[in-house]
Amino acid sequence: MQSVTLSCGEVVVVQRLAPMLQSLIIDQSRQMHPPPDPKQYQRPLANAAIEGALEPAEMNPDYNAAVNQARLHQALYVTNKILQCGVVTQVENEETEATVARYADQLAMIRTAVGQLDAPNDFQAVVLYILIQSPEDRSNILKAAQGTLTQEDVERAAALFRRKLQRAARDDAPEGTQTPGIPA
Repeated sequence: MQSVTLSCGEVVVVQRLAPMLQSLIIDQSRQMHPPPDPKQYQRPLANAAIEGALEPAEMNPDYNAAVNQARLHQALYVTNKILQCGVVTQVENEETEATVARYADQLAMIRTAVGQLDAPNDFQAVVLYILIQSPEDRSNILKAAQGTLTQEDVERAAALFRRKLQRAARDDAPEGTQTPGIPA
């Protein structure tokens, strides 16, 4: 288990995902979003010495765009599936029921706005739709779940949270004052 600080200030506990499960999710992503067939993107080579020679698909910008689109869809699929596996087990030093109770009003507002949420339970809905607020949050949770989170990632997340606190303190403080305890 590894602790991850999110940009909202919460520290969540992330359990490592089994390598076989990671492999299955990656395989599913490749089946759901396969790369494009290069043959469909090959064009006749202009002024070719050999008649019928084809330009490599990699030379076609449409092929490269289709490859990038497939990779993007695969990455999003993997990210969502890993998060839906419940790798975030709790907010540090708090039972999941207490976390859900603390965010119940926000969760109710979200459900009112969008209807049914794609989460296996209320705690996972809180994690997916309230606590994770930035791409860095998602990335750090995934790295912790995959066992690749580094100290540099943790420090970068802490710096992001400090900047967010500083901004909030400046916005709330009367003009010409500094909020004690928060360095500028």
